[in-house]
Amino acid sequence: MIPENRKKQILAILKQHGYCSVEQLAQSVYVSLPTMRRDLTQLEQEGLIKRIHGGASYFKGDMPMMPFALRNQAMIKEKMRIGEAAARLLKDHDTVFFDACSTCLCMIRAIDPNLRLHALSNSIAIVQALAEYANIQSELIGGTYDAKSLSNYGPQAEAYITQRHARWCFVTANSVDETYGMSNITSIDIPLKRAFAQHADQVVLLVDSSRMERKNYYKVFDFADIDLLITDAKPSDGIVQKCLEQRVQLIIA
Repeated sequence: MIPENRKKQILAILKQHGYCSVEQLAQSVYVSLPTMRRDLTQLEQEGLIKRIHGGASYFKGDMPMMPFALRNQAMIKEKMRIGEAAARLLKDHDTVFFDACSTCLCMIRAIDPNLRLHALSNSIAIVQALAEYANIQSELIGGTYDAKSLSNYGPQAEAYITQRHARWCFVTANSVDETYGMSNITSIDIPLKRAFAQHADQVVLLVDSSRMERKNYYKVFDFADIDLLITDAKPSDGIVQKCLEQRVQLIIA
C-alpha cells in the first residue's frame, strides 16, 4: 500500500507536468526505482495514472488523449518494427485509412516511396508525413480539433468517413485483453476508429507489447472486428488462441 502522503505527492507532480519518467518521480519523492515502479503500478490499477514506457502520465476520468509528442516517444523502437511490418502489406494503388496514432506515423516513415496510394486520416501529423511522398494522395478529415492529439474528431469526422472506402485500415488501442478485447483510456476517438473499420476491407491493429494483457475502461473492438494484429513480441497463449479462434492473422515484428 502506498503511504498517503507519497501518493498525493506523485499525483500532484504528474498533474502539474502531465508526464514524468520513473527516475524523475523517484528522485522527487526520495524512493528507490523499484519502489516507484510498484507505486505507479498501484496508482494505475486505481485508475489515477497511465503508465507508458519509462514513466507515467496523470489520468482522471475521461481525460483528453495523451499529447502526441509523448505517445511518439514511448516504445519507439518497437513501434518502428511494427510500422515496418505494416508497411510491407501495402501494394500499388491501395487505399488506406490511418488512425491518429504514433505507430501509424512510424509506419508511414517505412512506406516504399514508389507506391502510389490514396490515404485518409484525421491526424494533422500523419497527413503532413504523407505529404512528403510524391506518389501518395492524402486527405485530412475535418471535425472538432483536439490540440493534444493534433487530430480531428466528432460527428462531422465520422460522417466524412462514411463517404469513403479503403482496402486497409490501420488503427491502435491502449490495451488488448484476451477476454475483453481492445480498449482505451478515453472515448474521444472510439466512434472514429469504428467508422474506419466499418468502411475498410482489412482492419489492422498495431499494438506494441507493453499494451498486452491489460484492460481499460472504454471498449473499442472485439477480436472479431479485426483481421490482423501486428505487435513486436509474441503475446500470451490466451491472446494467440483468441486470434486463432477469430481467424485474426498475428504478425510478430
